[in-house]
Amino acid sequence: MSHIPPTLCGENEWGDPEWAPLTDVGGIHNLLQCPNVNLVADGKDYYYCGGDSSTALFQQINPKPFDYLDITFGGYEHTFACTNRTIMECPGDDYPMSAPPRDDVAYLGEIISTVDGPQYCTDSGNFETDLDNYPKSCEDAVDLSKPGDKEKWTGHYCCSEDLDVNDINETYNDPFDQLAFHDITNATPGGCWDKEYIQSGSWIPTMENKIINAQGVFYGCHVTDSYYTNPKDLHTNIPVLQDAGTCGKLDLGGWGRPEGKYVVCQPWGEFTFAQEDLPTVLKNVFWTTSTISTTATLHDKGCCPNDQCWNGEYCQSKGSYYRVGEDGYLCS
Repeated sequence: MSHIPPTLCGENEWGDPEWAPLTDVGGIHNLLQCPNVNLVADGKDYYYCGGDSSTALFQQINPKPFDYLDITFGGYEHTFACTNRTIMECPGDDYPMSAPPRDDVAYLGEIISTVDGPQYCTDSGNFETDLDNYPKSCEDAVDLSKPGDKEKWTGHYCCSEDLDVNDINETYNDPFDQLAFHDITNATPGGCWDKEYIQSGSWIPTMENKIINAQGVFYGCHVTDSYYTNPKDLHTNIPVLQDAGTCGKLDLGGWGRPEGKYVVCQPWGEFTFAQEDLPTVLKNVFWTTSTISTTATLHDKGCCPNDQCWNGEYCQSKGSYYRVGEDGYLCS
């Protein structure tokens, strides 16, 4: 004679009859009217989250208590959490085992209350506070510090999860890697500076023209302030800020700005934009810039491609002229 798995018939929160068979793997049943218990089964046992353990039906099925429960079905493992008499399933990047639509199924990146405090539902179907290994959950998680915004995936890490206590003042470089963005369509390369996502091609807000993120790495142009040079990379423990060096040219990749696809570190300590990928060298003017009457800020030295000339304000192409008072100069 074959064994028939037990099947419980109770009443749900609306007073309607509801079957809760043991074979309904991962199905959540809120039988709050009768026998006043929330149940889930893994195919072998029933598990309960709060309720009345004194009823005859409860004694009959003898469910087990749990805080977290991993259930595998069809080759996928989902974690179920019990808190405040509520069962929540994290299906991860898979279909839920509980029949949708349900309020007890968490979506990717959703913050769920657990016995260990608030946690995210992650790509792999478990609950965690750190999303550095979960790009899709990171992109879907709400940024609690910026209402209406989402957390940001930088390529290999999430900047910067509100629930992760280890991410206080999170700062790191995340060098661009195309494979890290596979199937992640909404993310853009960048880094994390003091818990603030900085996209490639963007300045640190307090250091415009002086510190930029280029393809995930932060570079400074002759920055000496220890407030910016001291921070260590959370993941490598080496200084985050790299010095571009005089005439150092940075490729912003496919995330350049209208002003240019590249930036050059000028000798006076600011980046300027460039459109062409040409090596730059230090050039001098052949006159005293202080004698020129202009509203522009002039500099005696600047970085230009080898076949161009520096006029105190910008680079000029070979064969062009520049007038200084009564004198004219030819770039040759």
